[in-house]
Amino acid sequence: ATEQHKHRRKYNPRASCSTAFQRYTGAIMVGRTRLTTIVCLSPAPQNGLENLSSLKWGHGMAKLRAPNITEKPVDVEKAHKEAAEYARKMAKEFESSAQNRFWLG
Repeated sequence: ATEQHKHRRKYNPRASCSTAFQRYTGAIMVGRTRLTTIVCLSPAPQNGLENLSSLKWGHGMAKLRAPNITEKPVDVEKAHKEAAEYARKMAKEFESSAQNRFWLG
């Protein structure tokens, strides 16, 4: 995904994203969700290897760049009216179509 963003190409998560974690990660790559990472380190000397692994992981996460997409607020009433008008228009178009003769509803 980072390579996609470097080349200004949109990242499209695979269709097989079935788990919640994969959908969340895909949303991060697309820019719909933000990810904050906190790396905790231990002052104890026996945890040095774990601290090193945590720092390497945090450094790798810091390289991950995804776009920040800010969406404009939508007026719910206006959106509802537009959707209802579109539905009426499509229903009228469906009723007048030649394929409607097979509809038994």
